[in-house]
Amino acid sequence: MKRFALVFVTALLAQPAWALIELRAGYGLNMGSATNISDAYNSLCAGGCGANLSGANGLAADLLISLPVLPFGFGLRYESLQSKSAVSQLSSNMNFSYQRLAALVNYRIIDTLMYLGPIASLGISDSASYTHSQSGTDTKLTAGSNSSYSIGLEGGLKLLTFTVGAEVGYAALTSTNLRTSSNTTATIGGSAIDNASIKGSYAKVMVGFGF
Repeated sequence: MKRFALVFVTALLAQPAWALIELRAGYGLNMGSATNISDAYNSLCAGGCGANLSGANGLAADLLISLPVLPFGFGLRYESLQSKSAVSQLSSNMNFSYQRLAALVNYRIIDTLMYLGPIASLGISDSASYTHSQSGTDTKLTAGSNSSYSIGLEGGLKLLTFTVGAEVGYAALTSTNLRTSSNTTATIGGSAIDNASIKGSYAKVMVGFGF
């Protein structure tokens, strides 16, 4: 009986645990920094203002399709990210908001009751805004064009139809042609700010189910 149980478990672990469709949701942190915007604010104060627009965090949702005839999975990812930095010396706040819908592809080197492999995304519909709030007045900057991508490594466990996992990697969110609400060139302290980007490592925790 023990030998049979051992053979059964070994065979089960060796079999791919495919799900044609996998739905996942999670929370992530992008640890990059919008250095050009932060630097522009810091130039307004002797020795810097302590501005640091970084650490965009938020929710993510994935739809993944895995066909047995293909060695990779594909689908869509939606993310909504926010970041806020208080600039105490200027009595102001900087706020960043980024939404992206991205094409998603993954390849699982291991895909049994546990999974491990590379994953990448490319933005197909992105929007971003940067807001500076001071003395009750908001100056909102919107981008004429946005782009994003990520490449990382995912891994986790499959518990019946449920999955629990994590993802780490590198991500880039870029906005160009920043304009004010009156369609004028964005400036901070007299310095024109045409573009902004948050690039750096990221991490996500994901849960989901497949069928």
